[in-house]
Amino acid sequence: MSNEAPIPQRLPAVRRIGRPPLGTDQHGTLLDIALQIFARDGFDGAAVSNIAQQAGMGQPLVHYHFGSKENLWRATIAHAFGGLEQILDTASFAVEDLEPTPALKFLIRAFIHFASQHPNHAAIIMAESRSLEPRFTWLVETYLAPLHRLADELIARAVAAGEIRPIPAVHLTTMVVGPTVLYFGGRPIIERLYGADLADAAIAESFADAMVDVFFKGIALPKPQERGDDA
Repeated sequence: MSNEAPIPQRLPAVRRIGRPPLGTDQHGTLLDIALQIFARDGFDGAAVSNIAQQAGMGQPLVHYHFGSKENLWRATIAHAFGGLEQILDTASFAVEDLEPTPALKFLIRAFIHFASQHPNHAAIIMAESRSLEPRFTWLVETYLAPLHRLADELIARAVAAGEIRPIPAVHLTTMVVGPTVLYFGGRPIIERLYGADLADAAIAESFADAMVDVFFKGIALPKPQERGDDA
């Protein structure tokens, strides 16, 4: 029998009968603040009392609606990464009608815009990766693996079509995801060094243009010359 801890399943937020749910605005504010604190302090370092205080509510109320710190963390992750799931659903549908390279460009641009709007995601992933608790496995398998699988599939299709060089997907996908999350996740550093406002959508679009241009120029295969062309 394996001693490895089971991967936790996604759980709904806990709410006992007899008390109304948190309002939409209040719920969203709480999870936004929880994301900031979990990303900064990690799961073990984050205190529910601090999260509740920052959200302007009592700690007993947070425990009442979520039941435990673990459930609050999972609700926070679902809140934070729900946009990535929507992007992947849209991309998976859209790329069915595209050739591999345009489909891959579409996915890269969509992911870059997502990362630009959610700079705390990289920090919370890194915080969990240091602990290697079952939470990290669940986070990777639930939210990161689908992104990598779709990118890997499009890369394999582009290689098979002779559109890009046969470089392993483990390299190519990471070449896109890694710099993107570091760029937007390191927002204070980039803004201090370059004075760029990474919250500006135009900056994200400019970064996407540069990424697509440099990345595909580096991996594209030259098109075969037609008969009669100069050698």
